[in-house]
Amino acid sequence: MSGTFAKGSQTAVTNQNGIPDAALFSDDYKQWDFSSSVDLSKLFNWGTEIQATLDVINLFESKQRSYFQFEDATFTQYNPGRQYLVGIRGRF
Repeated sequence: MSGTFAKGSQTAVTNQNGIPDAALFSDDYKQWDFSSSVDLSKLFNWGTEIQATLDVINLFESKQRSYFQFEDATFTQYNPGRQYLVGIRGRF
């Protein structure tokens, strides 16, 4: 399991979208990812090294948001959702 944190900050200077005193800001962002693998060759006593992998990106479905000068003036909201990656890797 791994986590990423980005502190909200100003992302663009004033004069955004024709509003002279409006700068763009972003909210704090936290994302948790999960990664795991199983060695199938040991599990089934195979001679060839084969692993099954599972990765889950954005486990808790964090959203990203930016806003004009005031926190209730949302500019963008992005919901990337949760992603699952399943794989097989081996050494021959």
